[in-house]
Amino acid sequence: GGADRHRYKFWEFVAEPAGYMRDHVLIPTSGEILAIEPHHISVAETVPLNPPTVDGLGIGDVGPAVLSDRKNLSQAGMVVVVIPRINGQLAVKKTEVISRGFVFMKEADEVVGFIREVVADTVKTNQKMKDADLKRLVEKRLSKRLYKIIRREPLILTVILSVS
Repeated sequence: GGADRHRYKFWEFVAEPAGYMRDHVLIPTSGEILAIEPHHISVAETVPLNPPTVDGLGIGDVGPAVLSDRKNLSQAGMVVVVIPRINGQLAVKKTEVISRGFVFMKEADEVVGFIREVVADTVKTNQKMKDADLKRLVEKRLSKRLYKIIRREPLILTVILSVS
């Protein structure tokens, strides 16, 4: 048992000093099942193994969807668009854009400006839409247009925040 490096170290520190030659010591890799007979040991079969996922609280309790989201976040980053609603009206000129991990700083101002334009255009032409539908539409349009200019699909979260 143990990691591959531990099995190799067993040979190096135990079997070799005891006089065993390297080709006389079977060092199985993870997933190999050994068949042990009176005068012979061999690999009978190999079973596929997936490494367990450790997520702070438990081991192996993170599903594929969560892992996929995390991988996407790590590669494409995220954008949070906060559109304030002041006195019942969407204040698109005060839209805040928060981005993490999807563009370099020198490109950030240009991309944030582009995001604000897409949001302003979407909100102005869809004022009567329900908030949930408007958020989805903003996310959909941003996703398509950002992909065209940066060739990435960051996670986009749109928040409509009522401010009094």
